[in-house]
Amino acid sequence: MRTPQDEQALPGLPAAEGPLLPDLNNPTNTLGPAKAVTHVLTIGKAVKLYAGWRQKQRPEAKTPCKYPRIARAYLEWCLSQDCDINPMSVNLYTADKKGNVVFGVRNFLAFAQLLQLERVVSSQREDHQQSSRHALILYYIGHKKNLRGELSHQTYLTGLNRFFDYMETTGGSFDGRTLDAFVRDMLTGRLPKQEGGYPLEKEFSAFTINCYLSAVRGMAKWILEEHHLLSSPYRFTADQLKQVEGCLLVKSLQQEKRFYKDALDEEERDLLLRQAENSRERAVLELMAFCGLRTVEVTRLYVEDLDFRKHVLQVRRKGRHSKSHITLFENCHASLKAYIGEVYPRGLLFGELKTWQIRKIVNRCLESAGLKTKLLSAHSLRHTAAQIMLDKGFSNTQVQLQLGHSSYETTLFYTRKQEEKQWRTRTAI
Repeated sequence: MRTPQDEQALPGLPAAEGPLLPDLNNPTNTLGPAKAVTHVLTIGKAVKLYAGWRQKQRPEAKTPCKYPRIARAYLEWCLSQDCDINPMSVNLYTADKKGNVVFGVRNFLAFAQLLQLERVVSSQREDHQQSSRHALILYYIGHKKNLRGELSHQTYLTGLNRFFDYMETTGGSFDGRTLDAFVRDMLTGRLPKQEGGYPLEKEFSAFTINCYLSAVRGMAKWILEEHHLLSSPYRFTADQLKQVEGCLLVKSLQQEKRFYKDALDEEERDLLLRQAENSRERAVLELMAFCGLRTVEVTRLYVEDLDFRKHVLQVRRKGRHSKSHITLFENCHASLKAYIGEVYPRGLLFGELKTWQIRKIVNRCLESAGLKTKLLSAHSLRHTAAQIMLDKGFSNTQVQLQLGHSSYETTLFYTRKQEEKQWRTRTAI
């Protein structure tokens, strides 16, 4: 792995000449040059580093310290709740804890802030972690707040690593011209071979190229917005910033819309619903299969969002704060009323239900019904709602409003899918 000192000759980037990141291999309370650092720490690695740091703080201690165990419990809670490591999550976690736990968690928070550690991943995935090839990438990923999940981290890291390697191999700069050439070479399978790296003659799909483009453009935008906060060794000159700005002009490749998910017909939908084990599961499945809700929209529903008399359902869309009113079809009323009558929920309709739990429920019901395929998943129930609405004569505009499509083109995609299905079943004219 290269260190910042090895990157001084990389064209178009500031030379590395001083401290940038905490040295995770030598966890003291000082900042040192970035060495071999992982972009995301596993829980096990974070606790191990914290234990070493505590030992250096109190070398005279003769009994084992309980704080690493306390820190592990806190990190596992953060992972389960999808929380960052920050004062807010500390306050939430320690609200009902005793004094020694509170002090232990706060002590770990001080250590985490020293390392600029904001998130962890499961220790079970430690062998699959990918290291950053450039310290600036690591610095950017650490400040990228909306990367949720290890897969997003890996995608961004892979794309940025490939681009930085491409710059180094071709002598290019962090600018639009180099990024455009990078895209062209990926598309034609002519990426230069890296030492011990990627194979030649590999053509990348438009989807993969666009993912990598998004990562590079996101980093370029971050540099332009936050360059004044970057300390040595990554101070950008005015000319370098102008070059970086050119990356924002490189456009994504056009992708042909494909049917990534199948939909159920009415008979299959009803068979799936009969696999629900209780009224709660039935209500969740029906909201997705009849009303077309996304899994995340189901988890954001509140009891007061339901208006059975007016047949109206208030939904919080992708932006969480953007609300829309859609039809609450009568098909869902019975199971929702049965669930509410049994549980009497307050606040969130389904409590702390997570999207992964919904996917697990749907997959289990698909398996139980004998319907499970690679192209059927929880999101297929949304496709099912759209397809059946179109089959029953709903207009494209009505389907767009019900499903909350921001683009009319997205709704037309379902129409074309329906027309293709009808065309394939015709045997005579």
